[in-house]
Amino acid sequence: MYILSKIKKIQPQDLQDILDHEDLLLVDIREIAELKMGSIPNSMHVSYTDLTNRLIEGWPELLDKKIVVYCNRGIRSPFAAEKMLQFYQQINVVYTLDGGINAWSKIFDPKIYSY
Repeated sequence: MYILSKIKKIQPQDLQDILDHEDLLLVDIREIAELKMGSIPNSMHVSYTDLTNRLIEGWPELLDKKIVVYCNRGIRSPFAAEKMLQFYQQINVVYTLDGGINAWSKIFDPKIYSY
């Protein structure tokens, strides 16, 4: 299966439903300075610049859970998803948060600074 066909967008509302009912791996790929603006609860941080190293070290959790990747506006997350799929071809799908944390925070946590 072609890698790009394994990358799917997820809407903020759908992500919230999953967060409420399923165990997933929610990965924030923004840079450290961006974390000061806030983050989605229960997300783990691996900056985009550190992602390749994290994948080289090994990340078996990627094979066990539904994966959602997010960044600020949804621009970088598809690239991160592609990189994950290149390292772990067994993954069936990686979801990227459409509009990133900016879209999610407008609905669920307007205290998060939008930039």
